[in-house]
Amino acid sequence: MRRGRRPLPHDELTEGGKISREYREKMNQNEVEETRKKRKAYYLKNKSIQQIQKRNINKKRRLEATELLGGKCMSCGELYNPAARISNLQFDHLSYPRSGRKAFYYYDILELAKNGVDPKEQFALLCRTCHMIDTFIRKNPQKAILQISRLEKLGIIDLN
Repeated sequence: MRRGRRPLPHDELTEGGKISREYREKMNQNEVEETRKKRKAYYLKNKSIQQIQKRNINKKRRLEATELLGGKCMSCGELYNPAARISNLQFDHLSYPRSGRKAFYYYDILELAKNGVDPKEQFALLCRTCHMIDTFIRKNPQKAILQISRLEKLGIIDLN
C-alpha cells in the first residue's frame, strides 16, 4: 500500500489494518468527530513539551555526530561550541547522494557509524566560514580562481 493517500477497499492490508478498518466502519460519525476533537486537544495541550523533547533529542544527536567527526573544523581547527544557540560548525558532504534529498546529516553520520563505516569518508565538519568558502569554490571554480588572483594583486593574501 502506498503512503500519502487513503487506503482503498481493494488495497492489501495487514491483519491489524483489517481490524482497524472494520472498527472505523462500525463507528458512527459522531464518535469519529469526538475522537478527532480529543486527539486535537491532546496535541495542542502537549505541543510545546513535544517540541522541547524533539529539540533536545536533535541537539544530543548533533553533538554525537560532531564528536564522531572530531569536534573541530577540518580546515581551520575552530572548536565546537555547544553553548551557542546556532551551531558554529556545519556538516559538509564530501560525496553527494543521487537522490538530492534534504535530510539531517547527523542522522546519516550516526547511521554510518552504527553500520561500521567511517563517517569521515563521506562528511566533513567545517566552521561556517570554511563551509561557505568550500561551497563557493566547488560551485564556481573559475570565479574562485579570479577572486584569489584579485586578492593576491591587492596584497590581501599571499599564497607564496
